[in-house]
Amino acid sequence: MNRVLVLVVMLFSMQVNAAVIDTTATWSGWINNGWLGSGQSFTVDAVDTFFDDITFSFDAASNGKTFNFLLSDGLNTGSTLFSTSFDVNNGYGFIDIDTDLIAGSTVYALIDYNGYSGFSAYYQTGVYAGGNSNFGPNGTKVEYQNLDHVFVANFTEPGQVAEPGMIGLFFLGLIGLRLSRRYRVCK
Repeated sequence: MNRVLVLVVMLFSMQVNAAVIDTTATWSGWINNGWLGSGQSFTVDAVDTFFDDITFSFDAASNGKTFNFLLSDGLNTGSTLFSTSFDVNNGYGFIDIDTDLIAGSTVYALIDYNGYSGFSAYYQTGVYAGGNSNFGPNGTKVEYQNLDHVFVANFTEPGQVAEPGMIGLFFLGLIGLRLSRRYRVCK
């Protein structure tokens, strides 16, 4: 019984460390309009190098639109690290990335508006020191110093077990302990 108590204490005392970049609290009211694409550069953390997801904030005029997303190691000529399409719903564009990156590197989260040039992504003056906004179609984007998109990006340490998985492993261990005790009693 003491072993079970120790396992329970260990399980609930473990913390998942994560780097969260959140620029949403300071939006200045600026809205991207007339560009065919935009994006944001990031400096990858030294420890939390697994890029879980990012959510960009968009104007209501973008709701229901589908845009293309590209994660690259260069602004216009880099290698593709991840790509997908996403829909804007209720002013947010959520992209589930799940990609491990190189610590200290700069990566570019690039959005192609698929020909749409109306009101789209929110941006603001320099909130995030580790990167900058960029505007224009993919392949010809220009980076603007001291501008940042409005977004929340989540990074974690590679190899961390997700909370539901951790709890599942805990209960499998309890079942194993119980079965091993039952096996010893029957012998």
